[in-house]
Amino acid sequence: AQMVWKKILSSQAPRISVFMAVPTIYAKLIEYYDQHFTQPHVQDFVHAFCQQNIRLMVSGSAALPVPVLEKWKSITGHTLLERYGMTEIGMALSNPLHGVRVPGSVGTPLPGVEVRIVTGTLR
Repeated sequence: AQMVWKKILSSQAPRISVFMAVPTIYAKLIEYYDQHFTQPHVQDFVHAFCQQNIRLMVSGSAALPVPVLEKWKSITGHTLLERYGMTEIGMALSNPLHGVRVPGSVGTPLPGVEVRIVTGTLR
């Protein structure tokens, strides 16, 4: 987690402008933040830096717990963009890039994608 925070907060090129991770990574980064970034001026720096330098932060591949989403927003000012996809099909579902994002939802099908929910017997 320390190395990831160091890269996120680096002003050296190449800088991060888009950050994508699975929920477990966000949880570990929050844990590190809570243990090491305890001073208010450091927390203010992290929030301001992320707002000014990172364009988009995305979570995918597993369900994102709402408390992780909320804590991440309080740390960075970013509402994580939740998406669902897989190696075999690419991105299939997403919350909107711009607009209201529903916590705990992977959003709606992307253009050209049809989705249906089936049981184990394909009904």
